[in-house]
Amino acid sequence: MQQQLKLISCCASMSAVDAVKAAGVRSELDAIGVSVMFARVVSKQNAQIADLTKLIDSRFEEMKAELQKEREACVNDQLQQSLILRDHEKQSKMKLYFQQACTHLRYSRLLYRGSADGFTAASFHRLCDNIQNTLTIVKTTHGKIIGGFTTKAWTPTGTLLKDVHAWLFNIEAPSIFKVKQGGEQAIGTNQEYGPIFGGGNDLCIAENSNTYNNSVKGHSYQYGENGSNLLLSKGKVIFTVQDIEVYQLYDETI
Repeated sequence: MQQQLKLISCCASMSAVDAVKAAGVRSELDAIGVSVMFARVVSKQNAQIADLTKLIDSRFEEMKAELQKEREACVNDQLQQSLILRDHEKQSKMKLYFQQACTHLRYSRLLYRGSADGFTAASFHRLCDNIQNTLTIVKTTHGKIIGGFTTKAWTPTGTLLKDVHAWLFNIEAPSIFKVKQGGEQAIGTNQEYGPIFGGGNDLCIAENSNTYNNSVKGHSYQYGENGSNLLLSKGKVIFTVQDIEVYQLYDETI
């Protein structure tokens, strides 16, 4: 049509008015042609953007999967590095305990180990105070493995803290021992002691815990038919620590 308009415009017999009209139509056609070209460019760009978005989304999912694998590997590495939870059976048991508590052991960081950092209360508080979500693992000189989890931060102040998410464990027991309803007196904080679980010292780690000063005694946690204390026996029991580890845990559901 552009060629036809050009021929008409060149016609000697065309009036001035017709020439102006022809020029106007040609101008409109030029504009339409530009619009069509622009639409094609935009359409092509939109297609490229869509492809790029799909590529980014795909890569993002791949990165999430890679990060998840790295986190799980970190957990496995940390547990394997534990001097207390040495074998796969104990590591699997610990993961089961977290599932029972409706949380998932995703990532952990070793904060404190008695055999490396010292068995004093000062060493424990220096490395563990003001850090939330910690798992304490204790091995006694009789080979018993016990401990507990709390979402609250340890402090040097002499107070009892409420924590409805706290629980204790004995690796020989099939399930965790949850804090009693309400979570009152879940943990105790004292600068002269290591970690204390329970208002009645359900698990009490004393100064120089590798000596004969530590104890368990049922009070703030539910032991069911397993006994009246964390060592699955009756009354108060004194024990000596062979080693103790405290880990900081990271989990979205805590």
